[in-house]
Amino acid sequence: MIVKFDLRPAELIKKEVKRTSFNFMGFIMALLIIVFVGSSGFYLATMTMKLLSLRDEVDFLNNQVEDLELDKRALEAEIGRLRGREKTFADTLKIMQDEMPTIEVLGAIENNIPYGMGLTRLQFTQQASTPSAVMNATAATTDQLVGFREGLMSSGVFSNTSMPTSQYNESTKRVSFTLNLPVYSIGQIGQNSSEQK
Repeated sequence: MIVKFDLRPAELIKKEVKRTSFNFMGFIMALLIIVFVGSSGFYLATMTMKLLSLRDEVDFLNNQVEDLELDKRALEAEIGRLRGREKTFADTLKIMQDEMPTIEVLGAIENNIPYGMGLTRLQFTQQASTPSAVMNATAATTDQLVGFREGLMSSGVFSNTSMPTSQYNESTKRVSFTLNLPVYSIGQIGQNSSEQK
């Protein structure tokens, strides 16, 4: 048996034993440091992913807001255009309501004038804000005249037909007459025509 003597100082031997022996507290401390570093790394990675996801979502929402702003501007422009058209239509309607409905008057006369009746004069007037047509004509018989007046009244264009003058001419064998025809406004013509139907 060989016996070896360790001649090193006691402090050095203690240090050597300490260094080579298992230290439970050191192991726990090292384990805790590893767990802390690992959990911190996992937390940082998770937060980085979350931050990137939130940035993407913010970019997406910003793009949506920009699109909505563009849509809003387009809608405002369309609303402005439609307001302009509405004003044009309102002005046109006002002009049409204020104007004498000449075409409707001529159409009613043309549709109801019997064969053989002669139109000598047609004048449009405005009496007390009511448009009127004054018509001078000749008819072969009084029956023609009565039928003509009834046709004009049923046309829905005139509110009344008054005949201030009529005269029978012996030499021509014709009845000369004047008709005063108060005219409805364009809006009323449409209503009265539909009521007549």
